[in-house]
This record gives sequence, structure tokens and C-alpha cells, in this order.
Amino acid sequence: MKCPNCGYEIHREPKEPYEYNGYLKPYLPVILDMLRAGKTPNEIADTLRVRSPWDSYPDLMIAYIARRYNLKTDRPVSPRGRNQEIVTRYHAGTHMSELAREYGISRTRIRQIIERAGR
Repeated sequence: MKCPNCGYEIHREPKEPYEYNGYLKPYLPVILDMLRAGKTPNEIADTLRVRSPWDSYPDLMIAYIARRYNLKTDRPVSPRGRNQEIVTRYHAGTHMSELAREYGISRTRIRQIIERAGR
């Protein structure tokens, strides 16, 4: 990218590939292999029997890993699981418009999901 005033070319470092650093990191190679084999996040969570006091829904975290690594699963996450994931990510600081774009639903629907979870 060149500066319009002086013509100096600004060098920007390329973005690094995404790397997951959460509590499932020790299991990441196994999770990625199972996702590539076509297993669903629920099946992977049951196989690994991963439980954490911070996350009562490891299948949602595995679904998040699949999305970030661009791995598609054959069967989608249940609507209840999707809603829980939306609420969790919203409270973690993700904006409604970004969530709406990722999940392909309107901002109004995102707001309804968050309000319903708050009740």
C-alpha cells in the first residue's frame, strides 16, 4: 500500500494462520483428525470425554474449532447449541453484526436469542 502524499510503500506483515490456544489445545490434533473424518462435534466430545469447569459444552467449542479451521461437518450443531454458542460469544465481546454475518441470521434474531437467554 502506497502513501498518497510521499509514495512511500507501507509494508504490512501478513496475518498469521489461526491457532487455537484454549483448554482443548492438547487434544487439537485428534479433534482435527476426527473432524476431517466427518465426525460431529457431539461425537467428538463424547469420544474424548472432555469436561472442564469453565465450559459445560465442549461440543460447542469443537464446533467453533471446526469453523475457525474451515472444516465442515456433515451434520450441523443443534439450534439449542447454536443459540448457546451465540450467547457465549456475545458475552465474550463479539458484536451482534459480526455474529449475524457468521450465522446468516438477522441482528434482530441475535438480539432475541440473547434476551431469551437472559430471562
